[in-house]
Amino acid sequence: MMSCDERRDVCTRSADALAATDWGEAPVVVWDEAPFARILERIVHTGRRLLERAVDETDDLFLYLEDDVEFNRSLLHNLERWPPVVDRRPGDFLFASLYNPNIVTPRSPDDESSVAVADPRRFYGMQGVLLSVATARFILDRWDDVRAPTDLRMSRLAARRSPILFHRPSLVQHRPVASTWGGGEHGAVDFSPDWCA
Repeated sequence: MMSCDERRDVCTRSADALAATDWGEAPVVVWDEAPFARILERIVHTGRRLLERAVDETDDLFLYLEDDVEFNRSLLHNLERWPPVVDRRPGDFLFASLYNPNIVTPRSPDDESSVAVADPRRFYGMQGVLLSVATARFILDRWDDVRAPTDLRMSRLAARRSPILFHRPSLVQHRPVASTWGGGEHGAVDFSPDWCA
């Protein structure tokens, strides 16, 4: 989870929300320590540090989180049964959002698929993204190839190696907390706190 000093209370609330799920571990928080004056530069720098830390400390899959989120109560249960996780081999590429701010069509009652593929040019929001270490390494190796905010940079680079996937319904929700950089409000159109695979 990435955060900054100004949002310690926001981050604590999100950590508490994660603890109320079946995840079973407290989040590792990467704090903004960037020397830049511009907030967006600080966010990009901290996002990169989060990826670097995950690559150094994770075997295969990790969850990239922002600090202003709520979670589905059965988060781990659902991910352990999600076809893109179940069907992949260790070392494969994976970039999958658990948060859909109307990027993909929500699941209809007669649609049983919990997987949707998105156009990477429409992607935004790193509220909750499941990544493989292979994808994170690929992104880090090409970090400066794309000049953009963290969410756009990462999704565009990841799309060079794998589809951009979305879990349906959303397992992460963006809380209505003021943006540190002035971004507009958005939320998952299909968040379900109780959905269970």
